[in-house]
Amino acid sequence: MSAQLGRPTWSVFAGAGTQTIVGQDKKNWGTDGDIKPNFAWTLGAEARIPLMGSDFGATWLANAAIGTRGFHDTYKGGNKYETTEWIHTFNIQLAPFMFGWNFDIRSVSIMPFAGPYVSFDFAGTQREKGKWDDGEKLDEKVSIWHVRDPNKLADNAYMSWYDESAKKWKRGHQFIDVGLNFGANVYFAKRFYAGATFQAGFMQMIKKKAREYMFTDEDGSKKDYKYGTSFTFLCRFGFEF
Repeated sequence: MSAQLGRPTWSVFAGAGTQTIVGQDKKNWGTDGDIKPNFAWTLGAEARIPLMGSDFGATWLANAAIGTRGFHDTYKGGNKYETTEWIHTFNIQLAPFMFGWNFDIRSVSIMPFAGPYVSFDFAGTQREKGKWDDGEKLDEKVSIWHVRDPNKLADNAYMSWYDESAKKWKRGHQFIDVGLNFGANVYFAKRFYAGATFQAGFMQMIKKKAREYMFTDEDGSKKDYKYGTSFTFLCRFGFEF
């Protein structure tokens, strides 16, 4: 018998947790900075659709949400040089093809799940705050949509890269992320559920051209050092209609 879609159950959910980047090479990045997590949150809606006619318990999940992406790091060098850099973005996330398996245990149901997602950063900032070697304070903030102005922004502002062929600055932020959601939900009291979700991104947060521009050696050779991909942990709570 072929699988058929059962009646969907709709829900809204909210979640909070932490997020950072993984996979970065601090030596190649040129800093001994300490990578630290940001606070993460999400708000969204989800459909839970049983697959009728297949093995009992198979479920299709589809959700859409607003969420965040980012991290911060600290760096100390020289006599007094000390900075903290934050990168924090807000995005729209779509995960229309997640699949889970439902296990009933007495009065609760447990469902592990996994599936791909895609997200788009629609807003966000990079901020660098600290002080220079001479003690002068540093506090600069730039939108992820801003194209770098070398007369106003610090030399290490990551958002832009210079296109030699076009003779102009271009945005360096990678607005789109594609990755994998995986975790488990616990359904209880008929309408409520709680769960844990991990979100592993596959896309570098800075475009390749921008990374090469940042790491061009004195002899002109390009270095495509990896900045890192997003990794998020969320505790979620939901209500089904």
